[in-house]
Amino acid sequence: MKFVASNIAEYASFHAFINAYLREIDAGIWKGKSQFLALSDFPYELKGNEVLEIFLPESQQCIVMDVSYKSKVGRHHFQGVYVRTEYDEERSSPWQSADIMYLLIALVRQIYQRQNTISVGTELSESIRMNEVELLGRLLGSYQTMAYFLSQRAGDAALTSLDFINSEQSILYGHWLHPTPKSQQGITPWQQTFYSPELCGHFKLHYFSADKSLVKEGSSLAKSTSELLYAEVSRYDSIELANDHVLVPVHPLQAPNLLLEEWVKVLIEEGRLNYLGELGADYTATSSVRTVVNEASEWMVKLSIPVKITNSLRTNKRRELEDGMVIESYLNHIGFLTDRPQFKVVDDPAYITINHPKDHQLDSGFEVVLRRNLFTEEEGQGICSILTLVQDSIPKADGSAGSSLLNNIILDLAAKENRSLDQVAIDWFDRYWHCAIESILSLYDGYGIALEAHQQNSLLDVSAGYPSCYYYRDNQGFYLSEHFKAELAEVGSQLNLTNIFYDDDKIFTAISYYVFVNQLFAVIYRLGADGLLDEEVLVERSRKKLLAMQNNMQGVGKDFIHYILSSERLDYKTNLLARVNNIDELQEGMEHAVYSTIVNPLYSASKSKPASKSISEFESQKELIKGGESERGAVYG
Repeated sequence: MKFVASNIAEYASFHAFINAYLREIDAGIWKGKSQFLALSDFPYELKGNEVLEIFLPESQQCIVMDVSYKSKVGRHHFQGVYVRTEYDEERSSPWQSADIMYLLIALVRQIYQRQNTISVGTELSESIRMNEVELLGRLLGSYQTMAYFLSQRAGDAALTSLDFINSEQSILYGHWLHPTPKSQQGITPWQQTFYSPELCGHFKLHYFSADKSLVKEGSSLAKSTSELLYAEVSRYDSIELANDHVLVPVHPLQAPNLLLEEWVKVLIEEGRLNYLGELGADYTATSSVRTVVNEASEWMVKLSIPVKITNSLRTNKRRELEDGMVIESYLNHIGFLTDRPQFKVVDDPAYITINHPKDHQLDSGFEVVLRRNLFTEEEGQGICSILTLVQDSIPKADGSAGSSLLNNIILDLAAKENRSLDQVAIDWFDRYWHCAIESILSLYDGYGIALEAHQQNSLLDVSAGYPSCYYYRDNQGFYLSEHFKAELAEVGSQLNLTNIFYDDDKIFTAISYYVFVNQLFAVIYRLGADGLLDEEVLVERSRKKLLAMQNNMQGVGKDFIHYILSSERLDYKTNLLARVNNIDELQEGMEHAVYSTIVNPLYSASKSKPASKSISEFESQKELIKGGESERGAVYG
């Protein structure tokens, strides 16, 4: 057996896209193997017990997938994909093994043909066509990027490391719920070598010196942001700044972009802004690409880059620069972090930017956030994102099957403790719940702070095998309950708190997707797919834990738990439909506009009657695509 990066990337790309298609476009028809074979002239051997059929009316293709793993909460696995063309009721082509990449193109074509059937006018049809080209480009680009990363990292022992930096740079498959998980627009292959975390490159930041009159900065620390930056660079380079100038770092990808801006050119000509080039320490990218770290430094640096990754252009927003400072101040004020040592926030206590001369409220591209580096050198041992832990296994250099990081941890613990895998897995899950889910819901119930705690923003300390601490990182990922506006206003009265107060019904949407669908269900899926525990066991266990928590809650958390246990469907971020309609949800006003619903496994576990039969999502999505009167419908149109 041989490690073939293109084949591995093709398999992973297909599973990423087809699972999104099944959730958001057409759930297909599930059949038992014997039922299917009894009614078909299918010539191939089926290894699984079920098949999944999808029909594409536009190309008249029937797709049959041999199911190797059927998930209640996550991704299905397929071990064979077959296709034939059905010309009419009596004539069809022979079955053949599908060419995966051409099949993906056919699926994309089907989506946009459906949109065209309900579109009105030439202008809309042209827009649909351009969106189709855009999605195809991202789909193929994601596949190429993934294949390149896999080829460059084949056999790298660091892929199984639990060290913070190594684990941040081992996510070769990307976002588990995204149809184009390694889509990167605005970065070339040679730049990926240096700036993509998957390739472990190192680079220096580029610096500008700016007249203080141009600069806005803030810090909740004893020193200002500009003082911290100057001290950091001075450790490596001797620098002399013009009078009343301060340093402002930018990402190497962003520097050429800024130097082309006319207003930047004018300020440089006037001597109020100077471009200094590379300075200071070597940095390397974390999993977000734009947050960079030097292991010996006290600060990570979060920067803007002119690159679209998955759905969005990855830039810091001026309106969000102070949010991290406010939340940190509030958490320290209420004592939540002291009372709950198993929960920590990777805080963003300082920022700096250069004002845009046209309007100081505009994003200038110079927005910089300093993030505390809690994982310097040996402190980073055993710190991994949940995304890394639950990532599907990467084959070994000889092509043999690999193992997920979470599976490796469970296997090691079981061997050390001489206990069964399922016993260890249950204990691991319980400790994870205690650190992560219980802490997140308690914070919301008691203090009105909800976290956009998806897999990539969620870190676990698994240095001892079992989770001992949960870390949350992201100054752009807070939702504040309107019920707690007065308490937060007292802490943030001296700061420019952005409009991140929401009604609790919108917060329920965010928590149900980010914390449950994206994070919790990923852990359940991983333990199930690795054969450690049945997903249904963990779904029922989660429900019982939620009921126990509900009994001890008094506020909005109690209402949320009632919501998530009694709702037949859960809100779900439609990453595929966002791509279909070319929506960047990080742009202002788009954050809550890319949601639909999926069947709620927690509800099905809480009722005596079975969950609703999984049916095609297309009818519910049709109204969204038409652009109905609702907020979400308008966005999809």
